[in-house]
Amino acid sequence: MTMDSPAPGDASSLAASLFAPLDLSLPASADGIAVDQTPLEPFAGASLTSFTADTEEMKSICVSAGSMVAPNAEIVAQDAKVLRGVGIEPGSTLCSKDTDSGRGPAFRVVIPPKDSGKIHVAIYQLPAGR
Repeated sequence: MTMDSPAPGDASSLAASLFAPLDLSLPASADGIAVDQTPLEPFAGASLTSFTADTEEMKSICVSAGSMVAPNAEIVAQDAKVLRGVGIEPGSTLCSKDTDSGRGPAFRVVIPPKDSGKIHVAIYQLPAGR
């Protein structure tokens, strides 16, 4: 997996620009931000942003963005693909939101089951006709 890891300020700015259209934001506690924008077929504009942050803060951001928040989530095949195979700890929370009845941009956020840890945010768009 290729991770684009620009300077910390650049990664933060890139993540913010990816998150903004979906009403998401980086937690103030975010650290170690890495953004992977390697093309992922068939998902247009796919990206995976990973960072360490306070998990309750990220859950609050997800709720504010209008996403579904599912504790102890099981990851389905499509979610696993857009999350690019990152390891999901048992007991993790999955936040998800699809826009425009599934035709617009979507996101999946995996939050580990502890106070602080590695959070993964996948942003993607479903293929046309789905």
